Amino acid sequence: GGQQGFLPLADAPANLTEGQKLIVQVTREPFDGKQMRLTARPIVAGYRLSYSPYARSTVFPDPIAENEKQRLQRALESLGDSKRGMNPRRPAAGADPKQLLAEAEALRAQWTSIDQIAAAATTPQTLQPGPDPVVDLLRNIGPSVAEICADTRVAAAQAEALCKTLDPGLAEKVTFRPRRDWLPSVTE
Repeated sequence: GGQQGFLPLADAPANLTEGQKLIVQVTREPFDGKQMRLTARPIVAGYRLSYSPYARSTVFPDPIAENEKQRLQRALESLGDSKRGMNPRRPAAGADPKQLLAEAEALRAQWTSIDQIAAAATTPQTLQPGPDPVVDLLRNIGPSVAEICADTRVAAAQAEALCKTLDPGLAEKVTFRPRRDWLPSVTE
């Protein structure tokens, strides 16, 4: 978008040269006069998995128990060499291996599309827009949320449809509650 960004040395390839074509991802939007922060180690985020195409290993989030880590590792083993960089997220705990494999395939396909667009790019360009804030929120709340409340029927239907693609258990937690039925906020 014509804005400049800051790529920390730790997030850049070791052999980076001036004029080199490079795929970067925004990790922090610009604020208070600061430039956006970038990384040359992009991540394609899903609900149960995230894919780091340049990573050489699998990283597990801390709250996943050791026996669950082993189960997830076995599920990812069926991906063969393409399991590299496929990182379970908290909602992966207890997930069916078929769900994990389907999501892994979708994330790899998404990265392939991004990579093909990058290969054809002749000038700096956006390869993939950032996620919709609602999609990002629903992807990051995880299965432990008690309720997802929407103040319009349209928003509730959209949230429910999106949750069905992420986790059917989340879709059951979507409710419609008109704003007039909400508790008054502390600021009112």
